[in-house]
Amino acid sequence: MKFITKGSAAHKWVRLFFILFIFFQATPSQGALTDPKLKWYTLSTEHFNIHYYAGIEEAAYRMTVIAEKVYGELSPHFKWKPWGRIELVLSDTTDISNGLTTTLPYNYILLLIAPPQADSTLSYYDNWLEDLFRHELVHTMHLDMIGGIAKPLRYVLGRIVTPNALTPGWVREGISVQQESLTGKGRSNSSFSEMMLRTDILNDQFLTIDQMSGSMFKWPSYNAAYIYGGMFWTYLADTYGQDKVVEFSKRYSNSLWVFSLNNKARKTFENKNFLKLKSEWKDHLTEKYTKQKSDIETKGLTPLTEIYRNKNGSIANPTLSPDGNSLVYSRSDYFNPTEIRMINLQTKEDSKLLKGAGNQYSFSPDGKKIAYSTISRYKRYYRYFDVFELNLETKKSKRITKGQRAFHPDYAPDGKTLVYVANKLTSTQLFLYDLEAKNSRAITPFERAVQYSNPRFSPDGKHIAVSRWKNGQRDIVIIDMQGQVARQITDDAAIDMTPVYSQDGANLYFTSDVTGVTNVWRYNFNSGVKEQVSNVITGLFAPQIGSDRIYVQNYTGKGFDIRSFPYQGLALTPSGAEADQATTGEIEAKEGEKIAAIDSAAIYQDLPPDEIPDVTLEPKKYNAIKR
Repeated sequence: MKFITKGSAAHKWVRLFFILFIFFQATPSQGALTDPKLKWYTLSTEHFNIHYYAGIEEAAYRMTVIAEKVYGELSPHFKWKPWGRIELVLSDTTDISNGLTTTLPYNYILLLIAPPQADSTLSYYDNWLEDLFRHELVHTMHLDMIGGIAKPLRYVLGRIVTPNALTPGWVREGISVQQESLTGKGRSNSSFSEMMLRTDILNDQFLTIDQMSGSMFKWPSYNAAYIYGGMFWTYLADTYGQDKVVEFSKRYSNSLWVFSLNNKARKTFENKNFLKLKSEWKDHLTEKYTKQKSDIETKGLTPLTEIYRNKNGSIANPTLSPDGNSLVYSRSDYFNPTEIRMINLQTKEDSKLLKGAGNQYSFSPDGKKIAYSTISRYKRYYRYFDVFELNLETKKSKRITKGQRAFHPDYAPDGKTLVYVANKLTSTQLFLYDLEAKNSRAITPFERAVQYSNPRFSPDGKHIAVSRWKNGQRDIVIIDMQGQVARQITDDAAIDMTPVYSQDGANLYFTSDVTGVTNVWRYNFNSGVKEQVSNVITGLFAPQIGSDRIYVQNYTGKGFDIRSFPYQGLALTPSGAEADQATTGEIEAKEGEKIAAIDSAAIYQDLPPDEIPDVTLEPKKYNAIKR
């Protein structure tokens, strides 16, 4: 055998190959996960060290109250006090709404405090900061608890001994979702969760217990652990008692017999294992949804025509071109990267426009450009939404805003202006962007915990219809160019979203789950009457109004597809209050609906008494060593 000797030609080639390999494999080091220029501080309460950086003080002070309030509810409920102070970190460096909990090496919670948008599965909440925190603190209680034979082992091996962390996703996430939903909102009470389970039951595609863990690539993917898991534990709590959720958690955390789910289930739920319990749950849902289907069918189903279906994934945000001949949409599946695509409604030709995902599309009036928003990197350490403009002729995209946290753009009828939503802490504002001057200005002032989604211009350019979350409700309102609410279209506990004007401006279409199923509704500006114009068993979203048909995002049980139905729909019975008001010919804006700026000196004055923070707490500079 011939060896490579030092100094030989072969040896030099090997060295060169090794150097090139290292060079091309290397990536620039960021040095930190967050901006190192941020100045961090800590507020300490009885059970928490709340870490935050300069600029998000309001959220941090509010969390001093929220954290202790929720802790005071959950600790007695779970009969557990987590060891030491919990390290709670607040971050607003991304527009992704999420949280993270770990018990290693100590109890740590990270809250990404940007509020979710209207079409998110997280959008059904009363108080975003509290609901997000509640979900994560349940994780802390559930994962930290330990007892029985497992307890001395933790003293020896440390916090790596965490039995409840070894449960599948539908247990860990399911219990947190079930607990977050005890407030009356939350994912176990949302119409989106009901839609998923109803469709799967009626299509005979109910997930198996292992699929509920959310490890599948195909729909519903990770959502299964949250939606299926949360609804399953809600059923168990409602059927066998709320205390059974804690009892099961205690039994599992006290044992070193890991992966013994059914053993602990039999001891907790009347000698029934999880397979038996899931079968009971399925039977309960089958009876419930079969009756609901029958009730829906008696009113007459809307005839839907399939426009496009992605067999390997899902679509989102279908948007009609000004000439009514094409639809642009997002496509995602488990074989290909997410793409922005367009389908010709006449020829059915489907083509890729751009890689990546859009977040609400808007055609320019001449149909030559598309405005959209997507999350992109900003100054290395930030992940923000920004608005982009795609030229359909060149297929090139240019950035319109930079670091503005801007999403859901819509062109004004003259094509010279864009309206968009911008994130700021746990609130959002509406902005106008001048495409010629290349600058923006706020329409609405900053208001605590007011959030907007999906703004759309009226055909005359004088008003903007938008979905607004305020005081626990997500309603449709009409706002003028001075930031005043000109008219409130809905005022209920439903999730009302994605408004869009008819071409003549006489009607406003939007989706609402006021009946328990998300359908398309129509509001007539002259009569003031609201009426349901679609009737389906699954759910319809994001309506687009054509010359004679309405195009919608339709839920199939395997994701979403694009369908259409006749323009007039089925015009079901108008809601009573609006029918009575219609005789006046006009609905006035509610008293006090004018949006006013909040005086920063009195920023907490509109908070409920149990959420007013103690602003006398002295923050300390963050110390990474001493806690």
